[in-house]
Amino acid sequence: MTSLRTISFLTIGVLLSTNVFILLGLIPNSTFVLNLSVALLVFLIFLGIIVKPFRKHSLIAFTFWLALFSLLSSIAYQVSLFWVYPVSILSLAFLIYPFVFLLEELRELFNKLIDFLSKFFIKVKLLITNFFKTIFFYVKTYYKVFWFLFSTSTSIFFGILLSEVGPLPIHLNWFHDILLTFAIFGFLYLVIPAAKSLDPDVIFKRRIIRLSIGWGSVIAVLFMVIPIDGYIATTFISIAVVGTIILVYIGRKEEREKISIKWRFYTLLSLFLLLIIFGVLLFLQLSLFNPF
Repeated sequence: MTSLRTISFLTIGVLLSTNVFILLGLIPNSTFVLNLSVALLVFLIFLGIIVKPFRKHSLIAFTFWLALFSLLSSIAYQVSLFWVYPVSILSLAFLIYPFVFLLEELRELFNKLIDFLSKFFIKVKLLITNFFKTIFFYVKTYYKVFWFLFSTSTSIFFGILLSEVGPLPIHLNWFHDILLTFAIFGFLYLVIPAAKSLDPDVIFKRRIIRLSIGWGSVIAVLFMVIPIDGYIATTFISIAVVGTIILVYIGRKEEREKISIKWRFYTLLSLFLLLIIFGVLLFLQLSLFNPF
């Protein structure tokens, strides 16, 4: 903060010295040395307010006195060369005197302005930081809800878009649109990481649910490219393949993670029921379309 004030105050001194140098250049018959000496004297006053060299005897005080004496001597010598312009010099002195007299007050005012701006920017920075922290915390807390809504809207949008301009060589009707929407939603839902748990049964249950969602999404995609009369056969074969994989997976989990045996029972029961149902449907389909 102190360094910022110092740099800002010295910057004003440099700018004011430059303006004084330019202003003196407009006076008739003024010399370059006089203009430069007066401008440097103004800057030296600013520098003296910052450095405060007269409070103690030091090399800085000696250097400052030497510079001040040299500039005043140069100004006095240059002014003595053209006494025909005393009115202009006197007017300039009267203009500079109030400013020099009020330098300390101007410095205090400038310091207050710097303090106000610094506090203002700090408040703005804290406000922006707290805003993003709140957004991050809110998203982190309800990220599943946000991702569910995003997955739903994205799947509906791309389901309709791909059904109209997609690369599939078949014309998609409303049923295919629904299948494509559910397939995209299922794939996006699988991106959400599962909640952490130390219970092997809970972990296994969540894995089975995610596997079922992925399997359903793949089946939905397959139903879009195969004829409708092949739906039952495709479902029957996929149930047999996926069910066998799950049974092998359950057997290994029972040995390694000691999960409950109920999962094998539920899986076998569900697998047999689904195979029986779709087996009967497949038999009826084949009987109706190929009676002989």
